[in-house]
Amino acid sequence: MNRAFSEKTEKKRFPYLLSFRLSYRVMEYLSPKTDAELDRARRRSFKFIVVRHPFSRLVSAYRDRLVRHQDSFQAKKYNMLIRNETTFSATAATPTPPTFAQFVRFLLATPPADDDPHWMPYWLHCSPCSVDYDAVVKIETSERDMKELYKMAPVLR
Repeated sequence: MNRAFSEKTEKKRFPYLLSFRLSYRVMEYLSPKTDAELDRARRRSFKFIVVRHPFSRLVSAYRDRLVRHQDSFQAKKYNMLIRNETTFSATAATPTPPTFAQFVRFLLATPPADDDPHWMPYWLHCSPCSVDYDAVVKIETSERDMKELYKMAPVLR
């Protein structure tokens, strides 16, 4: 049985996925080798970013990476470091995670470029000031924003 679909059929059946046949062209397009190719890709691409309110993001990162999942890479790396940096009485035997206040004090005392990506400011790793994004999707209003994004994005139509 032949399971090959035409591009038109694939777009109807799988509107959010690129066909395998087109993926090679897309990968070439997404991997520019010269400044001119990069500039062309920026002009021709539909660029969007998904963001979250910074305070919600910090609370979520703290809870998820440092408190709930004590075996996470971030908990193992940062919990004792944060406690040692923010208190004088922390010992290596202290099993509890730092408080949220200690976490915030640690972040304020640490250069943002040294932050973990889970709480690093967006401007450091997503370049919102140097990329001319076509849309910004906010997690807090994502349902509404995604509907608008779908209308705006040519590849999703």
